Amino acid sequence: MKWLLWIGGGVAAVVGLAALAGWMLPLRHSASRRARFRVAPDALYAVIAGTPDWRTGVKSFGVLPDHEGRKQW
Repeated sequence: MKWLLWIGGGVAAVVGLAALAGWMLPLRHSASRRARFRVAPDALYAVIAGTPDWRTGVKSFGVLPDHEGRKQW
């Protein structure tokens, strides 16, 4: 019975720490990244938007209809 209390306390502590970390973030928090690649933009877009054959766990892939002029996968 004591081990259930330990597990419950551990889960509550993890949830509490996650909530505390989120509460400490600034209200208008944002993050961004930049990268430079020495390839043509069309070649880079083809890798990003193409079929994910570089990843082994993908079971299916398909292109959805455009939404407000933007592509979806």
